Amino acid sequence: LAASVGLSFLSSSFAQEEDPSDWIWTCDDLTPDLCDLSSPEEGTVEVRGLNIYYRRYRAVKSASSPDKAPIVVIHGGPAQSHDYLLSLKQQACRGRDVIFYDQAGCGRSDWPSLESDLDKDYPWLVDPSYYANLELPAVLDHLGVSDRYHIFAHSWGAVLAQLHALDDKPPGLVSMTLSGPMTDARIYNAAQLDEEDGTVTQLPPFVQKRLLALEATEAYHTDEYIAIDGLFSVMFTSLTVGTSVIPDCCQDTFERTNWYLYDRLWGPSEVRISTDAALYGVRTTDRLKEIKYPVFVTSAKWDLMTPKVIKPLLDNLPHSEYHMFMKSAHASALDEPGPTNDLLSDFVGRMESSGVDGLRSASS
Repeated sequence: LAASVGLSFLSSSFAQEEDPSDWIWTCDDLTPDLCDLSSPEEGTVEVRGLNIYYRRYRAVKSASSPDKAPIVVIHGGPAQSHDYLLSLKQQACRGRDVIFYDQAGCGRSDWPSLESDLDKDYPWLVDPSYYANLELPAVLDHLGVSDRYHIFAHSWGAVLAQLHALDDKPPGLVSMTLSGPMTDARIYNAAQLDEEDGTVTQLPPFVQKRLLALEATEAYHTDEYIAIDGLFSVMFTSLTVGTSVIPDCCQDTFERTNWYLYDRLWGPSEVRISTDAALYGVRTTDRLKEIKYPVFVTSAKWDLMTPKVIKPLLDNLPHSEYHMFMKSAHASALDEPGPTNDLLSDFVGRMESSGVDGLRSASS
């Protein structure tokens, strides 16, 4: 009853003052301490016949220093744009260049033509190593930052960052921040059903029952499955997006997602990675000890990347520290942009001044 009265009061207040349907949330609004940044530098670099779009926010001169290496942001998805991570441009206010780019086949980068056969004409777009070992280095070289840079990588992007570090062993990489990472699709899939801290097991019992029944028959395109998968995504992808108002940068990402390519790389369900998807075959757990760079691993309380998904990284990375965001789902840069920027700035600064000796113990 108290809740009903409260909601009634709020509704009447809104009706008197403004129409909530007119509200527009911007990611600039969500990002605290955002300075007046000039328009970013924008351009493209051609990789295998497709133009890769990038934008670069230059460091504010009053805070800049030649000691501050740029941060290169690798978006997740797969096949989604970088827009939802734009809160990280706040790093430019702290005197550091920030570079965003869209991977081939999505966002503002070139997409394969509708008439093309992806497997025949663009087979590399369903190969994670292309994004990690060809596209990313091409962007770094084109922008002239390959001699010294940090990486911030989210979700699918964090897998690409691991492959970049493992296979390329880039001499200019100073540090990596892996936000909501994973190492093995099999671990991810099993973790969602874990009785202790799985995501699916936090859903209402009947919803769990229907979800598993629909998955058993691969009924991914039914209205019922789409509705349940949507609930799952809202609960564990972004608490901010779970409101009735979707921030502009996130809406831009939704509109620039290549859902066909997403299905080929991940699969049709957010709940599990399909066994025939490209990501299913990528496994880095046994190789993590080869990564000699300092790594900042982060996840969130309501994350798709549950503690059991994160554990292999914390157990095997030789030089790492960890933080759990307590008010976020998977997209912590969207849910908690202030703390995300604070922690990122602190980490890269320490790694530049002290290297792995500057690492701290886990925090939350």
